Amino acid sequence: DGSPVTIWQIATTVSMIRAGMRLVPDAIYAALHCHHGLRLAGLAIVPSLIEALVVAVTSYFTLGYPIIWALCLGFLMCPNSPSVITPPMEGLMMAGYGEDKNIGVLVCGAAGLDVAFSVSVFDICISLLFQKKDLDTSQMFQKGAYDILIDLGGGFV
Repeated sequence: DGSPVTIWQIATTVSMIRAGMRLVPDAIYAALHCHHGLRLAGLAIVPSLIEALVVAVTSYFTLGYPIIWALCLGFLMCPNSPSVITPPMEGLMMAGYGEDKNIGVLVCGAAGLDVAFSVSVFDICISLLFQKKDLDTSQMFQKGAYDILIDLGGGFV
């Protein structure tokens, strides 16, 4: 019964390798080191943040979740899998759409950043949720900043 999982993993691996082969390092460098870096961050962070906040507000008011549980649910539901985004984007790139502005490179780069952002914020919410002691607001922000630094350090490793 492990064959459907294996086939799914192979398909995901092939699509991610094909998507990575289409990325242009110069375009990624240019996107990160000029005003396009804001576009890349906007493509990755803004939709995830809005989706997570909508889910959090909805679950807070309709299901009666505490706000931290609602945020955990929102950031758990918001990441988009790059293996879902990159195959259609790859088809559009092969057809020549957006090549002059490297839109495909930006979207594929934003897909990975979207997941990293969502997982990092979910990790922060979980760490705040399972504190052993009560924290006031300033201590929560300090704990969140500390967790962000730890996540960034782990990401660079």
